[in-house]
Amino acid sequence: MVVQNKADLERPSRGVRVSAVTGAGLDDLRRAIIAALDVEPVRDRPALTNVRHIALVERAHVALTRAAGAARRSMPEEFVLADLQDARAALEEISGRRASEALLEHIFARFCIGK
Repeated sequence: MVVQNKADLERPSRGVRVSAVTGAGLDDLRRAIIAALDVEPVRDRPALTNVRHIALVERAHVALTRAAGAARRSMPEEFVLADLQDARAALEEISGRRASEALLEHIFARFCIGK
């Protein structure tokens, strides 16, 4: 997929045109991504039944909301990145790529590993 920025300044010959300055073309970009992934956002949404996963998704959502707000207020990128890293950490805990200290303590306490 070709995405071209500065749609408010240039006339690109192909691809999805967006403007980071005005936000023009973002809806077109979202539709193009959904079409490329061949999913329907409402129909293909996974159901979360694990309470821990729900809490982690909520934590990621809060962090992403903070990151978006910081970016809109033109805060230094370190603040935005810190919130993005928090969101990523929460999602990695769901996928198993990262285990929190609390989860590891729970596993060791419950299953007596290493005794």
